[in-house]
Amino acid sequence: MLIPPNPDTPLVKIENASKCFGDTIVLDRINFSAKKGDFVSLVGPSGCGKSTFLKLIAGLHLASEGSVTIDGLDPKNAREEMAFIFQDANLLPWRRVLSNVELSSQLRGVSKRKRQETAREVLELVGLSHALRHFPWQLSGGMKMRVSIARALTLSPKLLLLDEPFGALDEMTRDKLNEDLLRIKARDGWTAFFVTHSAAEAVFLSNQIIVLSAKPGRIAEVINVKLPAFRDADLRETSEYLRQVANVSRSIRKAH
Repeated sequence: MLIPPNPDTPLVKIENASKCFGDTIVLDRINFSAKKGDFVSLVGPSGCGKSTFLKLIAGLHLASEGSVTIDGLDPKNAREEMAFIFQDANLLPWRRVLSNVELSSQLRGVSKRKRQETAREVLELVGLSHALRHFPWQLSGGMKMRVSIARALTLSPKLLLLDEPFGALDEMTRDKLNEDLLRIKARDGWTAFFVTHSAAEAVFLSNQIIVLSAKPGRIAEVINVKLPAFRDADLRETSEYLRQVANVSRSIRKAH
């Protein structure tokens, strides 16, 4: 008899992980686990190791001590289960939108017909089906990030890693992209780790928030966000949302 997987089994498990660059300790003895479907935001003072934390999960950095596993695997052996969205959209200027979105699938050897079909589907999902033949220079900052998100989604990731992707955008564009991201997550069910400097953004997106302390980066607090699973623009005006944003802001100030 097949035993169904335990939904509480961690997808990401970090055990006593530290990261040093030379003599500098960037992250110190990190212990944390996330189960499938979690949305975890990383907040804290500048330079506390948020991006390094994300890169340990991605396998772009190796832990100096301790361990990181993705579904029980070393991150380097779980690359096909994850996608990484960086601070910049990193679009190739000579490729049109559709061609940029195809790129990740193309590098994995997916057939042209299949990758174009998938690229068109995800571009419709992020609201850019009208811009398939645009070049990056013809897009706004928010549109470029939508292309970057679409490119990541073509990989059908179990784990999405986002390194402050909306930090350079205006507030209205950022809020709309936050809403779109949650809508897509509700459809696809991936797990996310999201770096941000915004307490409001972290609360809106997450079910858990990790607050990292100043150098060296340690987990100062893990905050469980108690808000409805469905979140829209109206939520930002509720007293409970504002109370939780204030709570996260206080925790970040204490971590300095």
